[in-house]
Amino acid sequence: MRALALLVLVCVGCGPAGDVPYGAWSRREAETGAYALRLPIPPWEQDEEGSGGDRLRFEVPVSDARAARGAPPKLTLEVAPASGAARARAEADARGGGSRLVGPRAFATLDGVEGWETIRYDEADARWLRVAYLPLRGGVLRLAIEGSPELEDPEVDALVEAVEVFE
Repeated sequence: MRALALLVLVCVGCGPAGDVPYGAWSRREAETGAYALRLPIPPWEQDEEGSGGDRLRFEVPVSDARAARGAPPKLTLEVAPASGAARARAEADARGGGSRLVGPRAFATLDGVEGWETIRYDEADARWLRVAYLPLRGGVLRLAIEGSPELEDPEVDALVEAVEVFE
């Protein structure tokens, strides 16, 4: 996690003066043009099989040795439209429980779009799940970040807040 934090801090400081605060972050837009997100690549790698249309999927892979043992990716990010309202979806997620739970709580993107999110920890899997919802025409945009490092983190906050919703 320290390497990811260092990478993000270095990337945030990159770029010409007056540029957006993302510097070397890569901007990826859904094929339909409904939304875009920014994230540091590397370490995030796009999963082409899990992406297409309105859906984007990225991973931060584990080391080769852990991957050979069948370990899941260190982090995954799945972004796709869903039905419902942002607050109601986050409240429903919170009712799903977890051994540790944060939220539901409000947040806003850098563009001022207000959303709702929850963060929970599942001891059985030793994995965190952070799910954020932003309003999108006809429903919500769902961002699900899952991983072994704790996800209530400034670098993950920056990733969530950098989402752009166009519809």
